[in-house]
Amino acid sequence: MRIFISIFFFSCTIYSALGQFGESLAKGGQSLALAGSDAHIQGISSAFINQAGLAELNGLSAIANAQQQYGIAELNDISFAIGLQAGKSGAFGLTLASYGIDEYRESVVGICYARK
Repeated sequence: MRIFISIFFFSCTIYSALGQFGESLAKGGQSLALAGSDAHIQGISSAFINQAGLAELNGLSAIANAQQQYGIAELNDISFAIGLQAGKSGAFGLTLASYGIDEYRESVVGICYARK
């Protein structure tokens, strides 16, 4: 029992510490609704976390997300993704994300490909 409690508190500490580094663990409503357990998400929502899920796209898809962590205006997280099915073999995707305040801002651009 003591080991379980130690592991539980250690896990909670690591998860809350990630907020101090500006890491957003969840991208989009589907990921947030699943409490960040998003390894199985398919479609355009998977472009941020599990790019292999893009293989299930049908045609052109896009998603835009905005999140304000901990209710603090300076911790805005804005992201956008667009994906396109590339024939029967897979799909291409482009992700854009921005986090931070005017004095310090992190921006990320990603290109991904998923194949069935």
